[in-house]
Amino acid sequence: MAWALFLVLTEIHKVPEVLCELKKAGATGATVVESVGTGQSLPQPRSPFFSGLRRLVEGDRPHSDTVISVLPNDDLLEKAIRAVEAVVDFGRPGTGLMFTVPVHRVRGAEFNLPGAKGDC
Repeated sequence: MAWALFLVLTEIHKVPEVLCELKKAGATGATVVESVGTGQSLPQPRSPFFSGLRRLVEGDRPHSDTVISVLPNDDLLEKAIRAVEAVVDFGRPGTGLMFTVPVHRVRGAEFNLPGAKGDC
């Protein structure tokens, strides 16, 4: 069975390294989507000064990236999970979220592309 691996990463500076490690593990591709979780988008009580200062420093950019990779089997899924966990410590609060979803049908994906493994 194929699997979709979802990673919601708040440490967006780690996304390139995560993608590299997924490639080394054998994943043939991934999609990165800018995202904002409800914890980051719901209004929170703040003083106007600090709210304005935060917006100045952080800008209006999204606060996380969601990485989605479809993997063809359980073995590759386990390799991919280990590769991601070597980069991201999901045990730390606010780091992100990783979960999988079974995929019953896949169209348009080539799982046996040459050069999928290797250095980034």
